[in-house]
Amino acid sequence: MGLIERIQSVEIQAYLSEKMPYMGQIKRLKSLRGGRSNPNILIDADHGRFVLRAQPDGKLLSKAHDMGREYKVLSALGDTSFPCPKVYFLCQDKNILGVDFYLMDYIEGDISQSFYLPHLDNEQRRHTYIQLVEKLADLHELDVNKIGLNNYGSQGNYYERQYHRWKKAFEASGHPPNKFFSELCDWLGDHLPVTTNRVLVHGDYRLDNVVFDKGSRNIKAVLDWELSTLGDGLSDLGYLLGILDAPKEFVFPGFGNVDRKIYGMPEEFELLEIYCERRGIESIENWPFYKSFGYFRLASICAGIYGRVAQGNAIDPQSSKFAKMVEPLCKVGCSIII
Repeated sequence: MGLIERIQSVEIQAYLSEKMPYMGQIKRLKSLRGGRSNPNILIDADHGRFVLRAQPDGKLLSKAHDMGREYKVLSALGDTSFPCPKVYFLCQDKNILGVDFYLMDYIEGDISQSFYLPHLDNEQRRHTYIQLVEKLADLHELDVNKIGLNNYGSQGNYYERQYHRWKKAFEASGHPPNKFFSELCDWLGDHLPVTTNRVLVHGDYRLDNVVFDKGSRNIKAVLDWELSTLGDGLSDLGYLLGILDAPKEFVFPGFGNVDRKIYGMPEEFELLEIYCERRGIESIENWPFYKSFGYFRLASICAGIYGRVAQGNAIDPQSSKFAKMVEPLCKVGCSIII
């Protein structure tokens, strides 16, 4: 039985009514596009619109799809001015839906899949990307002690932890060995920065995980906190700007081999300057490392999608496309640093 069918059962309706009596009657359920890792169900109710975000069915990789962590970070951010959905409750009783889930507000706005934002003019496009970088800097400036997240991540060298985590995730995914992944792994493993920075890292900060106001193009909410932790904020920045710099003919077309000015896009150095100025950072050393590390992580994530496709429990029709991206991602990652 699918997730929507389970939610429609009398027992679950009664459970939701008990937890959220002010929601009223549920009028419609709809699966939202875009969630390749965790299913998101839109709930239209008498007194509002909500999203039920859940683990996928099937066998899960260790530490993956942790709804408790997402709920914790969103609850903490709810006490700040940082834009994110309000969360209501977390359920980790698998007798209810068979998977962990939580309920949050639905945020109306624009979520874009294409980096080129074809529905916008150049001025709007430029503002969108400046907003992305400014809000990322704001996230990294939050005091994790004040918002109760000082124990949200492990101690020690962030990049060493992340490197071994994603290397093991790739190996556990069932994806066939890949020479480009191995080359990228070898280089990164020999060049890991030593850092004890402990800011709140989103972990998957990119255009299609952000809701923009359709008029002002200001950010209304940042979504998908599954990979968040404490660590070095430059990993988020390298990931965001690295995938924007992919070739135009790539699976997700980037600006790597085009004239950005044609599209009103800020140059990479401009976005770096905006981030550094907002955070009071003088300069970033070894910048190519952070971009290539982002491709390494994304390749491992796509290997996990490959595993879910192979098991038959992928939740997004686009999953098979992303499952084939491991080698192309690793090739781009290698081209940055090797």
